[in-house]
Amino acid sequence: MLINLTGKSVDCRYPETNKKLINDSRIDATHVLGLAINLCEQPPKLWINASTSTIYEGSLDYGNDEEQGIIGDDFSMNIAKSW
Repeated sequence: MLINLTGKSVDCRYPETNKKLINDSRIDATHVLGLAINLCEQPPKLWINASTSTIYEGSLDYGNDEEQGIIGDDFSMNIAKSW
């Protein structure tokens, strides 16, 4: 199993330099791991990426999961979608 927890912390201000680091640290690391897996004779059976939980709009009226959650459209949510 491969568990990827990498990524610059989002616990910061969001000037363009931090936005780029937040995005690139997730996208680039995932890309490199994908390349490495493709070279493995015995690749992991499971690959989990986990570096954000901010993809759904906040709600107290419904669950924030794959079935009920509404995917939002702000910086953090768009990072999660891109990643």
